[in-house]
Amino acid sequence: MEIIMENSTQNETLAYIKAKKRVKGLKIYWAMVLGFFLVGGLLIYRDYNGNIFDLGKSYQVWMVSTWAIFLAGLGIYMYVPYFRNWEERKINQIMKKNQENGNKHR
Repeated sequence: MEIIMENSTQNETLAYIKAKKRVKGLKIYWAMVLGFFLVGGLLIYRDYNGNIFDLGKSYQVWMVSTWAIFLAGLGIYMYVPYFRNWEERKINQIMKKNQENGNKHR
């Protein structure tokens, strides 16, 4: 009985640590989005010459566009479960492969 309680306590602790890490990641992501809108908006406004489609002459527009693509990719990684859980799937796959190789050599 004591072993079962100890395992459930460990599982709860691991779940808490995982949840805390996830919340920290989301907090950092949304701070980056806020920074993107503040700094990116300021850069675009400062360099705005009346024609938003004249992208070839302004490095700020390209910098903000690249930043937006990065944030979109990070958002997909943070919110789409398939991409968010790939690390765990890969770890399980490698562990399973190592177990199978270990059993063959015995």
